[in-house]
Amino acid sequence: MMKKNIFIMLCICLLQNSKLVIAQDAIPLPPPVSMKQERSVNKILEKPKVKVDEKKDSAPKSEQVIEEKKPIKPTTPKKSITKKLHIGVNKNEGDMYLPLASTICIFINDTKSDGCRIKQYDTSIQAAQALLDGDIDLLITQSLLGKYMVDSKAPLNKNMQNKKLRFVLSLFNEPLSIVARRDAQIKNLDNLKNNSINISKNNSKTRMFMDHLIELKHFNLNDFTKVTELDFDDAIDTICSGNVNVIAIVAEKFNKYLKNVTRKCDVNIVRFSQDEIDLFKNTPQYVAETIEGGIYVGVPTDVETVAVKSILLTTSDVPNDVIYFIVETIFNHFKVIQHLNNSFSDITTAKMLNEGRITTFHDGVTDFVKNNGYTDIVQNFSSSN
Repeated sequence: MMKKNIFIMLCICLLQNSKLVIAQDAIPLPPPVSMKQERSVNKILEKPKVKVDEKKDSAPKSEQVIEEKKPIKPTTPKKSITKKLHIGVNKNEGDMYLPLASTICIFINDTKSDGCRIKQYDTSIQAAQALLDGDIDLLITQSLLGKYMVDSKAPLNKNMQNKKLRFVLSLFNEPLSIVARRDAQIKNLDNLKNNSINISKNNSKTRMFMDHLIELKHFNLNDFTKVTELDFDDAIDTICSGNVNVIAIVAEKFNKYLKNVTRKCDVNIVRFSQDEIDLFKNTPQYVAETIEGGIYVGVPTDVETVAVKSILLTTSDVPNDVIYFIVETIFNHFKVIQHLNNSFSDITTAKMLNEGRITTFHDGVTDFVKNNGYTDIVQNFSSSN
């Protein structure tokens, strides 16, 4: 009897382990996210449609947020795509990447059952490499890393598939917040010198942003009294305990990290001057951003800063009809996506098609733009064909 029980327990353990292996590969929707996302999506779908203001509807497309002019469910027939789609995300960075990928898959799977799956990676570099290697069809990442991919810049300089990279859409902004202890009296970026600072982990989006900012400001690491490389949670503990005076956070505008640090200790967010914002204006991976006053404790007035964009990338190997289908699906359900998180609230058609465009459109996006009358709002459209 004891041997039998041991055998049964061993079988159960093996079965559980096999499930874990499957879960790490490609799954329709991540179990911790799918139920929550489906509830969120279904709740929004059940709401009555908002009537379009006739005056707003008559405004130029470039000034409009996408209006719901089509049925909530995609009208594209199931035969529109025949292959399974794999969307890659970094599961440890970017609180909205995984829910956004899940939401997109929910809509795609509503049109083509089990047509969309998510692959999660431990780092952004691994996810980027997976797209370059053809292991996934789409990647949700941030525009600065996307520019590194296009330029074949370290740590992605060993993969020469970068010429195949194509832009699909941009989504929400991820502003850089320079958080400083209030007693450190840091009022501007120049005051960062001779202070202790956390610049985040190597190859993280915050670190990439900070490295570029330090370069543009003609700083070097010797200008700081102390430099640490901690993740957000440890960095918050460090600044609140007084071990550093400054930490940097790159995340969506309404994020838990800024919420936590402004509640736990007395800090301010450092403003960028207009000249400092202008340092980034000719780089497609950045946009100017304002963190509105009142969002966070102790930050009563607006803070001007710079943001990277969350973007959707693919490669020229993915068929045109597949990318067309994905863009159409996102546009058809944009109102639902917009209501899932405050970070999406100010997205417009023009921003999705212009901002963060670090490489040329995929031909499927170009076809969608032409067929739906958006050519007039796309900057330099002729050069993107």
